[in-house]
Amino acid sequence: MDTIATDTTLVTAARPGRRLASGLIDVVLILLAGVVFTVMFGSEQPKGSLNMAVNEKVVNDGGVLFFVVLALAYFFVAEAATGKTLGKALTGLRVTMTDGQPPTAAAIFMRTLLRPVDGLPYVIPNLLGFIVVASSKRGQRLGDMVAGTIVASSVPPPLTGAPSTTGHQ
Repeated sequence: MDTIATDTTLVTAARPGRRLASGLIDVVLILLAGVVFTVMFGSEQPKGSLNMAVNEKVVNDGGVLFFVVLALAYFFVAEAATGKTLGKALTGLRVTMTDGQPPTAAAIFMRTLLRPVDGLPYVIPNLLGFIVVASSKRGQRLGDMVAGTIVASSVPPPLTGAPSTTGHQ
């Protein structure tokens, strides 16, 4: 991915593989939260396999809607507060505005609102988002493009021509 120079900073766009790893961590966390919710608050089901009982509880009790709201809330709250989800933090990524500034709540709201679109087709989750990220010059998904954000490395790239810290030029 490209390093994007701005008036105030350099922003290195995250590579698709790191974004994928970050997303997988976040999905596992959201799935675990959804399963815990379903087991704790779902209606009683006849004895059978756990998988069947969990699926019936999710469908019968409106858990699908809860799960979607939970996922979107997780991304919005984490990224609006810190610029990172837990997955991004663990993989050294952060969300910034394209000029390198911290993201605004409005920008994070737009990115979050478009997550279901980037997640298409649901039979191969996030395939559209991954294709767009991989083919975008700045490594942006549709939500990033609309919001004016970028997922970048948390560690800024070295400045070329910057004074050496070892005293050697």
